[in-house]
Amino acid sequence: SSQGRSRIALPAVLRASVLQFSTSPSPSKMMRAVALVALCLPALAQGLKVRMETGDCPLCVAEDHCHLACADQRSVAPGSEFCLTACMGAHPGDVFDPEWFTRADQSIASRKALDENIARLGRELAEDTQ
Repeated sequence: SSQGRSRIALPAVLRASVLQFSTSPSPSKMMRAVALVALCLPALAQGLKVRMETGDCPLCVAEDHCHLACADQRSVAPGSEFCLTACMGAHPGDVFDPEWFTRADQSIASRKALDENIARLGRELAEDTQ
């Protein structure tokens, strides 16, 4: 019975190796499964540690922290367009300091310029085909 025990979601590659090993345990398959577990164990342990400390998804918690820092530093709502864009891709361990948001400003400006250039090229192509 698995009552009272929490289950850890295994990555698909690891799950496939475990299933393959459990159906036909040859020495080479066993060595591959052990090596794969050894390679994945540090990442799984770190994710589990963060999840146990927070009880939440580590990426979600990092993004929440970024939104709060954004609101404090920029005096805007945490759900503002700027904060939503600036905090996209936040990870545990990131530092949400003024430099983070300066880089976000630069990235947003760069994407805007790229979008404008693509729109201009589209207009030029449309004019050339008429």
